[in-house]
Amino acid sequence: MHQLPVETGEPAGDLRAFRRCLGQFATGVSVVSADVEGVLVGMTANSFASVSLEPPLVLWSVDCSSASAERFVHARHFAINVLARDQIELSRKFGRPADDKFHGVSWAPGLGGAPIIADIAASFECTQQQTIDGGDHVIIIGKVQKFSRFDREGLLFAQGRYALAREHTGSKNALESDDSLSELVRMNTALMPLVTRVQRRLRRTFDHAREGHGVSRDESAVLGGLAAYSGVTVDHLTELLFLGANTVSSTVSELAASKNLKVAADGKITLTQTGRALREALLDCYVDLETKELTGIPRDHIRITEAVLATLLKEPADRDI
Repeated sequence: MHQLPVETGEPAGDLRAFRRCLGQFATGVSVVSADVEGVLVGMTANSFASVSLEPPLVLWSVDCSSASAERFVHARHFAINVLARDQIELSRKFGRPADDKFHGVSWAPGLGGAPIIADIAASFECTQQQTIDGGDHVIIIGKVQKFSRFDREGLLFAQGRYALAREHTGSKNALESDDSLSELVRMNTALMPLVTRVQRRLRRTFDHAREGHGVSRDESAVLGGLAAYSGVTVDHLTELLFLGANTVSSTVSELAASKNLKVAADGKITLTQTGRALREALLDCYVDLETKELTGIPRDHIRITEAVLATLLKEPADRDI
């Protein structure tokens, strides 16, 4: 029997749900760069994809409304910089409008002067071959002239959040030797993976309770961010939350339409009385959930766990133990 969808519909009827459905497909995160007549342009893109090995063709797409769109369309060369796991801030930096996005960024000129950013996972230096009308985007196809792969783990983006790749336990390679199986067992019982697994289970449980209030995970994050930092802008909120700029912007619009927040003329966002009440309801829901989850665990065990987790939030050099 086929499972029932969580959401279904037509894109024109529910654009946010359509975006969430697209988010089920995990992608890498890249910064596309070019030097167009002496002007450096760069932007974050997860639309990068391989097209052909012979000839070696790749593609990516740029929003027609982007300030850099026209320059990229006319660029003879461009570079795909595949970001590494520790380059989330670079992804955010190149995802926001700015006059000089490369200020403070370490890079070297590649083919046609296109910037190759330092410490990335991979790069592809391309000559532009073709542009294709893709609705509200322009699809740009390039021929790879040079590639470089570095010993770094790539950054991923899935379900509106940054992520990392991990070998699936069902993978043949993961179970093909006793050493591999031993390593999997060790990783699943070590502290860090255990913390991650517990966090994921609790988040799923809370997601179910939160959805009972008709609030999505993104909306909950924005409500929480505004409760802690009232009067911030969309750009500032994007920096505070582990969400993409488009996700934050669309979520703010949805919450404003439902009267949970208001956006001032200067772009500053604050919760309305309705929004504060909803935030409080979510907090009450979380407290109830936590009480249930901690039932049966001795208080001294909880205090030790809290102390360990609080210490882990600090950098090793800053711990006073």
